Amino acid sequence: MRAVLFATLLTIAGPSIAGEQVGRYSSLDPDPMDAELEPLKTSVQVVFPQEVTTVGDALEHLLEPSGYEFLELAATSVLTSRPLPEAHRELGPMPLQEALKTLAGAPWRLLTDPVARAVTYEPKPPYREGAEANAERLAADRDDPEEPGTLGPIARGASLYQIAAHVAPRHPKVASQALYEANPQAFIGGDPNLLMAGAKLEIPDTEEIEAGDPDEAESWFDEVTQ
Repeated sequence: MRAVLFATLLTIAGPSIAGEQVGRYSSLDPDPMDAELEPLKTSVQVVFPQEVTTVGDALEHLLEPSGYEFLELAATSVLTSRPLPEAHRELGPMPLQEALKTLAGAPWRLLTDPVARAVTYEPKPPYREGAEANAERLAADRDDPEEPGTLGPIARGASLYQIAAHVAPRHPKVASQALYEANPQAFIGGDPNLLMAGAKLEIPDTEEIEAGDPDEAESWFDEVTQ
């Protein structure tokens, strides 16, 4: 009789091993969730700050909380050097791996290494030859830098603020005003929000930018970007 009672108690107590009662109604499952086992399945929702100006910046910002890193390969420089599209300034909610695929677009295949916790991309076959050729061109451009004090040609979709944040990360609004005033011909109709694709900009000296009035630049920037 005692043995039967003991077995009955085990049967009754058994289900509690699968979960822990919290309060009166909910229970907490002690098993790890998919996102805990596979961080790339974590749901993310992000609004990239203005200082994130390129796809590479966005990848770094997106991956930082996950513990994963992005491995830059020769061909991926074609992608990571591009300006972040405004359509991608806000992403989610979606799994992290889907956000990574969204940033790259259809021509790229996401590659993951869960052992090293690293991700990268490779161009899909129809685009591989073009990606590799463009990567070689970018490498040649780095070996033969543009003349001092200039930047360009400007990629389609790049904004004044993005370029200013690249030129002077600590003073992007001061740099925005300085860049505009040094290059009025590079803006369609003189509008600071309409930077011409292919334009080549003269970059003011660092000392000139740092000497600018932050309050004045703030007012100017807010007025022209309304």
